[in-house]
Amino acid sequence: MPLKKNLIEEGCVVMVQKGAYLKTCRVFSGRSYTFGKRGDGQFTLNLDGALGCPFGSSFRMDRVSNKMFSINKIENPVISLDIVTEGGVDNRDLQDDGRSQKLTPDEIIKLKNKGLTGKEVIQVITENSSTFKDKTVYSQEKYVNKKQKKYGETITIHKPTIRLLNDMYYTQDPLKIANLRIDTLSQLLCHSNVQAGGNFAVFESGSQGLVTAAMLQRMGTMGHLVQVYHGAHPQREAVDLMNFSEEELLVLSFINVTKLPEATQRDSLTITTATTSTNTTTTTNSNITTTTTNITTAEPMDTNEEDETRKEETPHSSKSNEQKHTNEDSEENLIQKDNEKLDCESQENKDQHVNGKKSEEQDQETQKSGEQAKKPSRPRKVCDILQVAGVPRNES
Repeated sequence: MPLKKNLIEEGCVVMVQKGAYLKTCRVFSGRSYTFGKRGDGQFTLNLDGALGCPFGSSFRMDRVSNKMFSINKIENPVISLDIVTEGGVDNRDLQDDGRSQKLTPDEIIKLKNKGLTGKEVIQVITENSSTFKDKTVYSQEKYVNKKQKKYGETITIHKPTIRLLNDMYYTQDPLKIANLRIDTLSQLLCHSNVQAGGNFAVFESGSQGLVTAAMLQRMGTMGHLVQVYHGAHPQREAVDLMNFSEEELLVLSFINVTKLPEATQRDSLTITTATTSTNTTTTTNSNITTTTTNITTAEPMDTNEEDETRKEETPHSSKSNEQKHTNEDSEENLIQKDNEKLDCESQENKDQHVNGKKSEEQDQETQKSGEQAKKPSRPRKVCDILQVAGVPRNES
């Protein structure tokens, strides 16, 4: 669900952190949630006190019963303990042999079950440590902070992020996300150039939808993302935990891997049909050009026919010498014109012959492209599969 003003609202997903422990839950008023490991370290928590508070707020756990706690917001999450002394000069004489603590883990759990607060439990632990007073001030502060994370009664509620989800999955069970660390996930997003406005497809299996959620967060409300999955349902646990809005989820679609061959075949048929119609038009135009060229082709005349034509056109009546001289000049002019005409016709024939060869080459190229168009081609974009296969968006 979309969040307003970065506040914890009823129905939204939050991440509760207690020390190094992280867990997600959807907040509802009047509902209690179980945290911690099974056994004596498990406790129940009511999160009604967190509603309306901003993300990142810290809360103090107030004991209601043996393992039941309520929360109240605190401004300073650091617990001030007046147990740090001056300490020693250095730690050269200290040996970490695991025998400095007099209390056993079972005795510490009994102290917690008696109702002692986290501050009181830490104080008892430091008093029963034989090497605490000999540590330096810096070592004493480190020791107290470590015990606060384990036995303290302070929690912090965070807004879900890809980094926190990855840390939670990796800490609980690395195999649940195929041992995918945050640095590896960052490299996947960087090398695939995931950004808003692009069309992407991801085949994810065995990582709880963490890669899909990371890609969807980068894309925002622009572009298209197709998650290809196998089985009955897609893995989208991490997507549901990220509090995406409806507009952001419209970018995401799902398709089963078994539907890909059918969708690919449909898409290739559509592309092939469009390509075939275009090639047919090109072939028809080339045939028209060839036909026109053949029609306009002219053959050269024989020399004997030209002489007979000239003889028929030459007058047979006897005239004066001046007229004969004039006739000879006219005949020479006619012969010269005829030769020029023949030269022009021969040049035209050469040009037409070249054009005919070009048209034949165009016909051959058109036939080759037509044969290639008959072959089924794969879809150019994976995001077009949805439109061809008719898969609805946000299919679960």
